[in-house]
Amino acid sequence: MSERRSLIVTKMVYIIFSNKRHQYISGIFSSLVQAEEYVSRYDEASKESSNIIPVELVYPFYLTEDEKGLGAALF
Repeated sequence: MSERRSLIVTKMVYIIFSNKRHQYISGIFSSLVQAEEYVSRYDEASKESSNIIPVELVYPFYLTEDEKGLGAALF
């Protein structure tokens, strides 16, 4: 008997913060409104270094990083 996995499709929003030397995920949110509200609390210099990126993912997944940057891999 084959095993069936339940996959959940969800929309998520993550915030990428970049400075001259590093790039990292600053937050992961379930809605664009939540992400924008979070970034609104940043100082102006930090706002300019942040990108809000909406993505649609299938759970489960892994966040990955390589020389191309951040990404997601399915489980």
